[in-house]
Amino acid sequence: VKLLLKKYFQVLNLSEIKNDNYGDNISDVEGLICMVDDIIDKKVIDLFPRLKIISNTAVGFNNIDYEYAYSKDIVVATIDPKTLVNSVVQFTFSHILSYSRKIREADKYIREKKFKKWSMDLFVGNEINDKILGIVGFGSMGKAIVPPALSFGMKIIYNNKSGPIKDTSYPNVKYCDLDELLKCSDYVLLLLPLNNSTRHLIDTREFKLMKKSAILINMARGPIVNEKSLITALKNDIIGGACLDVFEFEPKISSDLINIENTLLTPHIGSATIQSRKEMQISATNNLIEFLVNGLRDNHLYKFN
Repeated sequence: VKLLLKKYFQVLNLSEIKNDNYGDNISDVEGLICMVDDIIDKKVIDLFPRLKIISNTAVGFNNIDYEYAYSKDIVVATIDPKTLVNSVVQFTFSHILSYSRKIREADKYIREKKFKKWSMDLFVGNEINDKILGIVGFGSMGKAIVPPALSFGMKIIYNNKSGPIKDTSYPNVKYCDLDELLKCSDYVLLLLPLNNSTRHLIDTREFKLMKKSAILINMARGPIVNEKSLITALKNDIIGGACLDVFEFEPKISSDLINIENTLLTPHIGSATIQSRKEMQISATNNLIEFLVNGLRDNHLYKFN
C-alpha cells in the first residue's frame, strides 16, 4: 500500500468493494492486486469497466478467468517466481525430512508424555540418500531443488511439459517421460502450474504406476491431484504416503485425508517466510505500477492474449 500511495494511487479494498461499500468509485479502478485465494471471475472483472491490469500475488493465475480478461484487453500479471524459490525449496525439504524421519509423530509422542525410555526401534525412519527424487515441472523452482537434493545424496529425474531442457548446468539430472518417472521415483514432487492440461494429472492410473513405497509431494496446486483417487491409493497401500501443502478443495480438506496416518499436511504455507511474503507483495505491486505508470510489458512477468 505504501508503494502505491507513494505513486499517488488511490487504494480500495476488494472485500469491501464486494460489499458495495464504495459505490461508484469502482468505476475508476484501473489496476487490481489480488491474492491466490481471491477468485477473479467474470463477475468480479465486470465490476471494473476501466480495468487495465490484474496483478496476482502468486506464481500462476489459475484463480483468475484470464481468458475473459484477455478478451477485454486486460493484462494479467504474475509475480517473479524467484521471490518464492528459497522459501519453497526449504519447505519442500522440511516435508521430505519430517516425513522420512517421523518427526511429526515423534513430537506428538513427546507432548503426550509417552516417552519413557530409549528403544532401538522407536520411530525408525528412512534415510533419503540414494533415493530417487522425481520432479514433475522443471521450471525455476524445480531447478532450485537440484542442489540441495544432490547434497543429500539423492538421484534426480524430471519431467517437463516442454521436454528435456537444453541448459547444460544440470548434468546430474535425467529427463524421463511421466510414466517412467512415476515408476522409478521414491519421491514424486509436483512443482508445475495448474491449467486445463494438468488438472487431475495424477489420478488412479498414475498412482498404480508408482512404487508401493513412493511418497507423493504436492507443493504446486491441489487440483493437479485427484484427491479422491489419492485417498483410495493411500487407504489401499497403493503408494507409501503423501506430503501435501495444497488441496483440491482448500480450505476444505476431506476428513478421510486428515485421518490417514501416512500423510504430512500443511495449510498452503510453502512460501510463508517473512522474506518471501514481503518480496511477493513488492513484486505484485511493482508489476501494477510499472504497467500503469511506465507502460512496461515484461514478458517474463506478464501474460498476454
